[in-house]
Amino acid sequence: MKWAGLLSIALCTTTFTYSQTWKRTGVENTGREIFYNAENITIQDIGPHKNVIKVWFKERFVNQYLSGNVYSSGYTLTLYAFDCNEKLWSMNELIFCRPSGEVIMDYTYEFEWSKAPPGSPMELLSFFIRNKYSGSS
Repeated sequence: MKWAGLLSIALCTTTFTYSQTWKRTGVENTGREIFYNAENITIQDIGPHKNVIKVWFKERFVNQYLSGNVYSSGYTLTLYAFDCNEKLWSMNELIFCRPSGEVIMDYTYEFEWSKAPPGSPMELLSFFIRNKYSGSS
């Protein structure tokens, strides 16, 4: 029975990472391109924030230091929420994965809304998502 549970968790993780459509954003962070999951975008109201767009992003990493270990390669999956009316963003989940899809670490965050610094990769991602999915810039 334990084996079946572990197998289903592994399949769910693999399905989420590999069967999704990851599209280019055209935005880079320190030379690494950032992709977004075009099949898993939600728009909802969150408290006083209306029409919030939630999107998963994927970014590869090299030589990432986590909890005392250095991982030579892998990727992060990050769930961001964008308040298009107020031009704010919030990071809600950050998952570090090995190239195989195995989860190394998973962090979940409460909503903390921030403005993106001008010219930053986050400002470019916010602009990209607002233009693509809310019709506003």
